[in-house]
Amino acid sequence: MGLTFEQAHWIVGAELCALSVTLLLYELQVWPARGLRYALGATLLVLAAEGVLFPAIEGALTPERFDATTAQHLLLAALCLLVGLVELWRAARDMQGGGSRAALPLGLLATSAIFVFHAQHHSAAPRVLLTVQHRILGASLAVGGLTRGAAELPVPAARSFKTAWLVPLFLAGVQLLLYTETSG
Repeated sequence: MGLTFEQAHWIVGAELCALSVTLLLYELQVWPARGLRYALGATLLVLAAEGVLFPAIEGALTPERFDATTAQHLLLAALCLLVGLVELWRAARDMQGGGSRAALPLGLLATSAIFVFHAQHHSAAPRVLLTVQHRILGASLAVGGLTRGAAELPVPAARSFKTAWLVPLFLAGVQLLLYTETSG
């Protein structure tokens, strides 16, 4: 089941697009199913599992192939695990406030930084192409983190940001769907 780097990116992109559209429909009460409040946490746990599974399938976890890119993917998986557990806990307790609400914005900003400074895969693609793709992805996630953080501020205007963070999350998914490592 050897996946290419492109295919792994496309899978995660499809998951992020599906998650953001689902959450938007839930937040706008178009799809009011109560179980959807667990979608964010559950999806983050799936992404965490994939973050370990994909490098394992590729053989990148072996000592001779383990590199900075693999380490960053494992760090991304750890972030998804941590934030996913917090979000599941919040959903189970139907929590709106408290310090745990900072987990998602901080997780998005940390993920953004990892992509902005992402070590590149060994690929025939021009390094500048890979760097630009990862930096644009990082920028989208940073906007998502900032808007989600703004939504958590204790001021009345913060309500207007409640769903705004889902737009850059959707764009990040689209960017992953468009990800390529072709050289021409």
